[in-house]
Amino acid sequence: AVPPGGKETVPPDADGAATERPPGLDAEVAQAVLEVADRLTSPDLRRRPAEAVGPLPGATVIVPGPGARFDPDVHEWVSSRPPPREDLRETVAETLHAGLADRTGRLLRPARVIVYDVPEE
Repeated sequence: AVPPGGKETVPPDADGAATERPPGLDAEVAQAVLEVADRLTSPDLRRRPAEAVGPLPGATVIVPGPGARFDPDVHEWVSSRPPPREDLRETVAETLHAGLADRTGRLLRPARVIVYDVPEE
């Protein structure tokens, strides 16, 4: 929770003094980092920035793993891939770009995913 006055107290800096930052800063930083990660071509390199911003207290990184149920509230269905098994239909096959929510749970950007589904004929 943000204390009265609208500033969040964070762990002390190197000299032991507590620092304050405005609410929403963590989400802004995370969003900027993820936008840079989107431009990287290697899936491994795209994953690392998402892991780095994950611990920020004011942001929630959304990276659904393979087999997670597709959720249109927080995922964007980018493309489909045939499922290896029928029970995997409409689950995440791969996360292309991490999603992000702020401290209140408000979605700032959906996770962009490939979903296991049978292509329409």
